[in-house]
Amino acid sequence: MSHPVTPRRSTRSSAGSASDPASPTSPSKSRPKSTPRRQLIPAAAKEEEGEDERSTINALLEALPGRRAQASDLLRLLAPAPALPLLLYGGAATGKTRALLLALRHILPRPRLVAYAALRSLPSPRSLFASLLSQLSPPSSSSASCRKRVPDKPSDFVAALRDALATHCAQGESVYLVFDNLEVVRSWDKGGQLLALILRLHDLLRLPQVVLVYVSSATPDAYYSMTGSVEPNHIYFPDYTVDEVRDILMRGHPNPKLYTSFLSVVLKPLFRVTRRVDELGAALEPLFRRYCEPLGDMNAVPDESTKRRLFEHIQPHLAVALNETFSVPMRASVDQCKDGNSGVKASTKRQFSGTRLLLMQLCSIQLEGQITISARERALRPL
Repeated sequence: MSHPVTPRRSTRSSAGSASDPASPTSPSKSRPKSTPRRQLIPAAAKEEEGEDERSTINALLEALPGRRAQASDLLRLLAPAPALPLLLYGGAATGKTRALLLALRHILPRPRLVAYAALRSLPSPRSLFASLLSQLSPPSSSSASCRKRVPDKPSDFVAALRDALATHCAQGESVYLVFDNLEVVRSWDKGGQLLALILRLHDLLRLPQVVLVYVSSATPDAYYSMTGSVEPNHIYFPDYTVDEVRDILMRGHPNPKLYTSFLSVVLKPLFRVTRRVDELGAALEPLFRRYCEPLGDMNAVPDESTKRRLFEHIQPHLAVALNETFSVPMRASVDQCKDGNSGVKASTKRQFSGTRLLLMQLCSIQLEGQITISARERALRPL
């Protein structure tokens, strides 16, 4: 007597091997193999990228006290290319140039090139053309051959600039053209026409890897009411507060406790007269030497009695400083010295007179922290 044969229970592996993969009627029950490593790699890369971005922002904020919002906007608007033109505006010595150059060192991706034009140190349109084209020319090009190729007409300059930029763009580089102290162009011969051309470079060049950055003490309305070009993004740099000025002046001081006690006495009276960090630094330097005269040790940490003694010593000198003339040092750029335009250091007179300051323009790049670097050195220093 035959017993019915119970069919053997098929496992997932046996069913997959028994079915004919070529048969259209046999549905496949196999699932696609999971690839956990491939799923984790993008997540890990994204997390690492986020950490790099946070460290970049933190490093920039540490170097720019009082400019948190502006530093974040710079990193957001400068990269990646293509990007719209960018205008940084605000009063003198508000950290515009310093914030920009530091942000350009931190942005990604690389490689990139920065061509920096310090318009305050350039006397004419032709000197501007020569400065930019020399920074964009290959290192093998001689300076004499570069000078021979400097165009005289703005239209010829645009063509030469496009050719020089195209070479870098073909190599995958992003190029940042920086025009610092843009308001100076108005004082040049036919400066209005040249200014309109500079503001239209984004439309004239049409190179997506080229980002234009303008730095000026004038508001955007002073420029873009007269052109039909693309309106840039704006970043405003307000005057520093007294606490922000204190943070800037305190950076890197060898005896912070002594300097803090000094600033608590003299900073606010001077701050009522001027908020410019460069002017405050020039006025505070001789006062600090006077303040420390009663001390035998410059590394000493003053206690309360010492602070009172130092305050009584500096008080008459502070009253005199509010009414005296002092000098703010300025230095010509290295390029100017080589050309023979300026071979010596110069200075501009400043006068504190009661509650008003006789303001005069400095013929130098205004950076907080008393940073003085030539235009070409700053632009071409390795990023």
